[in-house]
Amino acid sequence: MLKFQFLIILALIFAFPCQAALQESSIDEKMEAGNYTIKVNNTRVRLEPSYKGKITNTSHKGTKVYVYEFKSGWARVSKWYSGSIEGVVGDQMTGLVARWVPARLVVNTN
Repeated sequence: MLKFQFLIILALIFAFPCQAALQESSIDEKMEAGNYTIKVNNTRVRLEPSYKGKITNTSHKGTKVYVYEFKSGWARVSKWYSGSIEGVVGDQMTGLVARWVPARLVVNTN
């Protein structure tokens, strides 16, 4: 009986996406490229859209940025450029990197 209950719990966990994933995708769908402002002091800017990405610098509240795209809850705030400038390999196909901040930390100023 316990084994059956465990299987039901696992099925429920995998059947319904987590709330955070739903929120990230809805953020991406609602936001478009354009002029934005950083909402929080000491926002870490990273080389990939992940909290595991290398931190390149920080931005401060009120900093104006242009967002090129939104991806998985992240905002790309630079054009693509050579990863060798940052001392990293970059994308395996192109060798390019870009700077990213969490999308929830920018506000549209268009």
